[in-house]
Amino acid sequence: MMCMLEKSIHKKGTVYFQVALTVQDENTLLRELRPLQAIRDHYPKIILTMDEEPEEQYEGIRRINARDWLLGIVD
Repeated sequence: MMCMLEKSIHKKGTVYFQVALTVQDENTLLRELRPLQAIRDHYPKIILTMDEEPEEQYEGIRRINARDWLLGIVD
């Protein structure tokens, strides 16, 4: 399984992105959260997925729909 963690700097400053097709499986969710939880700064951390569930947060790490993010529906 490939793990993709991207640090991005844009108009809002530094943001960390983790990308996964889905995190509906508990083991997958934990695997995708782990790299972001290991980062000990206070910049925003986001998991982008194709899951259709409403946005959710895990200890300050946001999980949002990638399509909504790309269309600017969520920031």
